[in-house]
Amino acid sequence: MKSFFPLAIAILMIACTLGKHKNKAPVKYTVSGTIFELRQYCGGARPSEEILHPKPLAVHGIKLYIRKSSVNSVANAIIDSVVSGFDGGFSLQLPAGTYCFIEAAKSGPIKIPVNDQFNSYDTACYRKTYSTCDYSVDVKSNVSAVKIVLDRHCPWNRPCVQYKGPLPPTAPPVNGNGQQPGHQE
Repeated sequence: MKSFFPLAIAILMIACTLGKHKNKAPVKYTVSGTIFELRQYCGGARPSEEILHPKPLAVHGIKLYIRKSSVNSVANAIIDSVVSGFDGGFSLQLPAGTYCFIEAAKSGPIKIPVNDQFNSYDTACYRKTYSTCDYSVDVKSNVSAVKIVLDRHCPWNRPCVQYKGPLPPTAPPVNGNGQQPGHQE
């Protein structure tokens, strides 16, 4: 009986030590940055040079979902999300790993649109684009100054789609002195 007591105490100590390590939460790192949109000129009034050669603009209220993966697949659950603030900024805490940031349209199962009279969809291209992260980051320590740029395409100039419909009206042509025909000062 005496030999059982020290053995029981040793087993109890080992179990307590293992239990402490098991319940310890993983170290989380801060990931912060800004979400931008790059908007194409889609027609209308004569654009300025700034509109013809756009720069990414920080945007408010954009929600991105996060999967722990290097690709976008519904096989990997969405583990978190971020919403950009008034300055386009976001911040969250993540354990070490590789993460895939995606927009809402890519958060569920893939739904390839059906061809119609104006649009023909390249299904292989659509699947590849869908599986690509809008942004991917490897977290090993705090990550700051993340710059996520989301391309905003015109309805007739989207990736993986051949558009054959009517285009919106454009600005009238400009004559040699930089004015529209018929313009008088």
